Amino acid sequence: MESLFAQCIQQVVARFGKGAPIDWPPRYFDKLSQAISQRSHIVISAHTLKRLMGRVKIHEEYDPQDSTKNALAKYLGFNDWDHYIDLKGQIGGVIHKENELNYTVTGKKYRPVFIVSLILIILLLAIVYRFRFLESLSEIVVNSSVGRYPHTAVFNYRAGNHVVMDFGDFRTEPLKQKAGSITHSYLFPDYFPAKLIKKNRVLKTAFVQVLSDGWFADVTYRDELTQKQLLYQVKNFRDTVNGILFIPAETVYELGIPRKQDYWTEFRNIRDFNTVVDDCSVTFIVKNNEQDGGIRCFDFIFKLIGEHGICEVRFLHPGCIQFIDMTISEKRWKGSETNLSDFGRQITGWTSIEMAIRDKNAVIFFNNDTVFQTSYNQPAGKVKGLIMVFKGSGMADKIELRNKDGIIVFSDNFKD
Repeated sequence: MESLFAQCIQQVVARFGKGAPIDWPPRYFDKLSQAISQRSHIVISAHTLKRLMGRVKIHEEYDPQDSTKNALAKYLGFNDWDHYIDLKGQIGGVIHKENELNYTVTGKKYRPVFIVSLILIILLLAIVYRFRFLESLSEIVVNSSVGRYPHTAVFNYRAGNHVVMDFGDFRTEPLKQKAGSITHSYLFPDYFPAKLIKKNRVLKTAFVQVLSDGWFADVTYRDELTQKQLLYQVKNFRDTVNGILFIPAETVYELGIPRKQDYWTEFRNIRDFNTVVDDCSVTFIVKNNEQDGGIRCFDFIFKLIGEHGICEVRFLHPGCIQFIDMTISEKRWKGSETNLSDFGRQITGWTSIEMAIRDKNAVIFFNNDTVFQTSYNQPAGKVKGLIMVFKGSGMADKIELRNKDGIIVFSDNFKD
């Protein structure tokens, strides 16, 4: 034990880094006393240190107090004297001088990088807390959240600085005040998620359901000059003689859209359907080909809109699967990142496409063949709308929506 304590004294001297104690001036003992006190929170007087280091004569049977041993052990980086004994005073590496930060005990290093990392972690936690705090303070309430198009909604909000309102219809507006009201007119039907956004982070979301009067048809395209998404409503799109929904290419060009411009035709039916997304099935009979006005890739997209989530599925030409972007509730897939070749299909003739969901387990069929299955966790809720989208001028012959019991809650063959 005596040799272990002598070893401890030698390590303390080495840690202090002022050479042999026999040569120390009195102020060195005072400084070491202060250093030990700061590290261990135990006071050892300069006189005691002189006795321990042979500058003052002591009796041979002198045994330092436990508090003195604990203080010296803590100065070296151990928990206490017992910890020092257990490890036999083993220090993992070189004992560094008092003014050096790279000091190691039992292999654990305390470097400046540790301090910097700790500061960065604290800053990161502060940023996360700040955003969550902003979320808790933010609020958005919609007056007249349901109405037929065109429809104006009034939003009462509370938010911080530099917050943007995204109305969900390609339009945004910076909020000039931390709290207040703002109105917005929706010019076409859909189930719109209106969001408070700060630095690309969504603080709050509220929904506005703009109802259609039956089917609403439109043509959208991206203006090459302004890079804005433009939408034109089309009045004549229901061919009751042939029983189809269809916007001919010539009708599109009469709207002023350039003939070489890619465009999309959309058919929306926005209302409350008497079923839920998570337990229903929907079937579409559609086609899209070049002869009738389809445009390369010949996409067909259907959207089953729920009050809390959406199912959006796309089929297109086998050579274009990179452009697939598919969503089922909280799950999302991209053709550029995942092999979705089963959705690369020819739909040049009449084709049956179906999605059946039972208790948040979705199965997708193409001409009665299973092409995809998945499950999800986030309930999508009540069905709020149905949308069909074609690249170019595609056709729809029939749509049918059934509840979990197989009972038809909506059907349209477009002949009436």
